[in-house]
Amino acid sequence: MNSATTVLPDTWALLRVFGIAATMLFSFATVLGLVGPTLPPAPRLLANSAHRFASVLALSLLLGHIVLAVTDAYVDVGPLSVVVPGASTWQPIGIGLGAVAVDVLLAVALTSAGRNRWPRLWRTVHLATPVAWALLIVHGLVVGTDRTEAWFVALNLGCVLAVGLAGIARLSVRRTQLSQGTPKPLVEAR
Repeated sequence: MNSATTVLPDTWALLRVFGIAATMLFSFATVLGLVGPTLPPAPRLLANSAHRFASVLALSLLLGHIVLAVTDAYVDVGPLSVVVPGASTWQPIGIGLGAVAVDVLLAVALTSAGRNRWPRLWRTVHLATPVAWALLIVHGLVVGTDRTEAWFVALNLGCVLAVGLAGIARLSVRRTQLSQGTPKPLVEAR
């Protein structure tokens, strides 16, 4: 759709804003989650705090995005399709990818709440976060109303570039640690 010539209901516009903002914040949180553990103690503490704040804010925006999608009359996205891939009659593949991402993010949020009690479970589940992030990106590029707009594609490419560079930096530090015989866990339990 061309956003310049199409008039959509206000809830649909808000749904789009929530989805885009959530994607940007999840990207920021993912970058911080990848790079934070490689930093010295003081910057690491700041990065971890920003990572948690961005994650909670992104989850809040995602919740708003989901509520608006389920209640909006523009598309047929039922409550079940939020967590069950393939349950949506509208854009089942794209909505299904979003559902898988939501499922992973719910597991991450729940285990994060108990990370001090179950650090190994939290660590294991948390390693799936970049996969959920990638699914969110693809979800937006498949079903997003603005998916053909240059600014939207550029925004998503910027997010992919930032997370990709953060992942490379994290793996580079990990490789150096292994070669020096000082391996640390990929994700530290706190």
